[in-house]
Amino acid sequence: TTNDRNLYEKVLKICWLKEEEPEKMKEQQDPANGDFLATLPFSPLYPMACTLAKKTYGKMVTFLNSFYQHELYHLNTILVKTMDSIFQKVVNNKIRSKLDTTSREEIAQILINLDYFVIAAREFSSILTRENIIQNPDVEIRLASAEQLTESRKYAETKLIELIDSKVSDLMEFVELDWVATTIKQEPDISIRDIAQFLEMMFTSTLVNLPYSVKTLLIFREFDSLTRRFLEMLLNGTPSTITPQSVLNFEMDMKFLEGIISKIFPSETKELPFESSPSPDSPLQSDQARASNLIENNVRSLQSTFTDLKQHIQLMKANNLEEYKDPSIRMRKYPRIRPEVAQLLVSKVAIPSPSPSAGDGDNTSYRGQSPTESLTANSRIAKFFNRG
Repeated sequence: TTNDRNLYEKVLKICWLKEEEPEKMKEQQDPANGDFLATLPFSPLYPMACTLAKKTYGKMVTFLNSFYQHELYHLNTILVKTMDSIFQKVVNNKIRSKLDTTSREEIAQILINLDYFVIAAREFSSILTRENIIQNPDVEIRLASAEQLTESRKYAETKLIELIDSKVSDLMEFVELDWVATTIKQEPDISIRDIAQFLEMMFTSTLVNLPYSVKTLLIFREFDSLTRRFLEMLLNGTPSTITPQSVLNFEMDMKFLEGIISKIFPSETKELPFESSPSPDSPLQSDQARASNLIENNVRSLQSTFTDLKQHIQLMKANNLEEYKDPSIRMRKYPRIRPEVAQLLVSKVAIPSPSPSAGDGDNTSYRGQSPTESLTANSRIAKFFNRG
């Protein structure tokens, strides 16, 4: 972040940016309060390295042009290797050595920087090809460091995925839902809220500046993994008998998690004042439409990761195996549920039966429920202090 307009403009000139970025970054120069303040996604390392590369290249070319006019192929090889070493040894090796950190924030910033260094190495390859000292337009020069930086970028992605997966796994250890509840709760379980808060913070704050494709990949991966974990819990991590109320409570928890999607993918196409709205055929309007469609498609795709869970919950709420056996209903409502799983789900849901104190909602009994399957109110606290 900088409030120095001159420095900001120098950075834009010296750095290689993504194709669509120069114009977008210029738009940041006039905030509503009148004071100049701009935020760049990369750290100071990137413009410093770009400056170093350009100055080194310029001085070497000047020296060769002044003192050497023979063995140009050999000199060109030296020039290319020198520039390659800047991106490989000075940049790539030093950045990669920092990837042993366990900080998600640090790895996210390293990943952002690497994304730009890959662009820089490829752009410099084009410069070397265009301005090669042997004056041969048929020679294409590619810096090997571009591929090495790309590999480091992939490695950083893997590290970030592992750290996020590890945190979600830690949070999942605290999920201990009450499957014999006799009342319908008014808000999601605290462990579910913790997971939702972590995902929202991670993708709207910590990782907000990641390349869009990388961030989207991480979001899809985490939600897909999370919904599969909860489906596995529903099938194999629940008692042999659970109450209808617990199914409704579980549905509330899953809807709460699904609701985070709209917070992670807010509308990025803010409406313009009527008098300044672009025409439907203008490039700005087209860009806004594409961005809006992309977000809508991503939201729909993310919501589809909950489809399996929803169908299993719906069948348990219906608690009607005969309905499932009807092919027309099954293909419309439960196409992703296997017959043996459907049998298991329906058999799990206890059927309420009257008891001598049926007037008291808290004393409702359920056929097939054993006392040992009851969860205590303090189980989550006990689990926390016994984690070792």
